[in-house]
Amino acid sequence: MLKSTCLVLCCLILITLADGASDPDEKSPKHRIVLNDSYRFLVLGSDHVARTVGMFLAQKNLDHQVLVLQSARCDLSMGGGEKSSASIFAERVADTFVECAQRTGFKVNEAFDPIRGQIGIVRHNRTVLGSEQQTLLAMDPNLKLLTGVNIVRLLFNHASGSILGAEIELNNATQYIYAEEELIIAGRCLNDYDHLARGSIVARDTYLKLLQSTPLDVSWGSPLVAPIFYIHTIQTLDDNSNPTVLEPELLLSVSRHHTPGHIDDEPNTKINLIMGNANLENHIWLGFVPSIISDDIAYQPDHEDTVQMLSYLLKLIATNITDCEAFRQLEMTPLDHHILECKSYVGSSQYWTCYADVRLKRFEKIKHPVSRQMARIVDSDYRINGIRSLRLLPFGLSTPFLWTQLGKLFSAGSVPFERLSPARFTTTTQASAGQFGTSPGTLEATTEIEGQKINAFDRLIAVLKELKAAKGSNVV
Repeated sequence: MLKSTCLVLCCLILITLADGASDPDEKSPKHRIVLNDSYRFLVLGSDHVARTVGMFLAQKNLDHQVLVLQSARCDLSMGGGEKSSASIFAERVADTFVECAQRTGFKVNEAFDPIRGQIGIVRHNRTVLGSEQQTLLAMDPNLKLLTGVNIVRLLFNHASGSILGAEIELNNATQYIYAEEELIIAGRCLNDYDHLARGSIVARDTYLKLLQSTPLDVSWGSPLVAPIFYIHTIQTLDDNSNPTVLEPELLLSVSRHHTPGHIDDEPNTKINLIMGNANLENHIWLGFVPSIISDDIAYQPDHEDTVQMLSYLLKLIATNITDCEAFRQLEMTPLDHHILECKSYVGSSQYWTCYADVRLKRFEKIKHPVSRQMARIVDSDYRINGIRSLRLLPFGLSTPFLWTQLGKLFSAGSVPFERLSPARFTTTTQASAGQFGTSPGTLEATTEIEGQKINAFDRLIAVLKELKAAKGSNVV
């Protein structure tokens, strides 16, 4: 009897094991993304700027552990507003730009695929979508990049007025990630800055003013905005779309010898158009922005190569695009952009080479002070006034120029730049969780009632961080 009972139990166990093995979800364990509870710097941003900032900070000091959090979408902050005579004219300018580029020999690529190395005119959307998978990239011994992340909220201590970190969705759960030194929001994606309003940290109107008042030589692809034209208009752009980037962009492959590459070469330069309200009443301006692009965030062409590539784009704009008959029919007035150092080259083919050389040298030497309007929001190093451990870097520069700008902001203790060997990445991927919805809010000053609602855990963390700083300890 005992033997028969044991036999039955053994059979039941085998059947149960067989049933469990038949489930495909149980054959292999899911990869879990593992993050530390704290990093020296947390960088939030869904475009290339945040990745470059993270790489810069990781190389600046070898003991800096940096985590970059990148969501699956980017809503460009320089977008158009409601229909007006100005926006209708902007559409006409965009169409004219496309027409003149086509007459120069470039083709329109409606379905642009940068992987295939297409060049020509592209009409891009204002919302750029990325991967919805959560993927962890080890880009450097000190740097990790988490893509497809859903940030639930920023951890803000209203009592001390300091940012502690971020709460994110990870592995189908929430995790607190703390910034030991600073949390940085970088780039031109409006949805990244919206976390400030959702957490009642900074009013939405405040950071919109910051994005709109950032100087053009750091808010878009390169520090060069030329040539510039003016036109009289009945209605100017509304505040929410001033300035605005026009949809078409021209992508080119330009060799280091400043000549066009083959049609199959991957684009390494581009030309954008930006429009804004002029200081002159009832006038708007249009500017061209030539820039260098690269998927390699460590890409650093030297000054001579940069000048040669950008001067080729400037000549293309001046002699082909704006000299096109359709563009001349817009009847725009060109701005006198001649600079003293290049007066001997005016009218010759070497003028734009001299122009690019002088302007880039000025950009490399001068630390850009914040404007008077920006100074009400941030200090000279772009730290938010009245909030500790929070810095906003509303830059849109492509990587070569961004490295220069970051070197001005983080000059102390920097180390020489060294190119990373490509493809030294390790990855872990997990399907992202659903979007977490919260209602936006605004706050200019903390009230007593809001102070009473502070999470006790946030209070504890703030106290521990202050004790850590006082004792000089590396462990909380």
